[in-house]
Amino acid sequence: MAFYHLISLGLTHNTIVFYISRIRSVYNKAVKAKLVKLQDELFDHLYTRSVSTAKRALSHETISLISEGDLSEHANLEFARDMFMLSFYLQGISFVDLAHLRKTDVYS
Repeated sequence: MAFYHLISLGLTHNTIVFYISRIRSVYNKAVKAKLVKLQDELFDHLYTRSVSTAKRALSHETISLISEGDLSEHANLEFARDMFMLSFYLQGISFVDLAHLRKTDVYS
């Protein structure tokens, strides 16, 4: 029942599975710590496996167009492109980590 309610709110299947698995993990830790009593089959009626989703990766050609584009007349766009490419080269570094990165953090 809760699953359908969450879907009606616009959440995707994998988001719901993520939430349920976190709740199940907290519940299992509470049982282990003897904070709550074990209730057999509490999560048995819930399908907690994620489903495959369509890949949304950029093509090699698109990455090449972005990296080789001439933005010399638009310094802000050139900087944004460079940050995007650095993030790409660093295999998806989080934005906050990239924003706090200093030259002294990079060494060979």
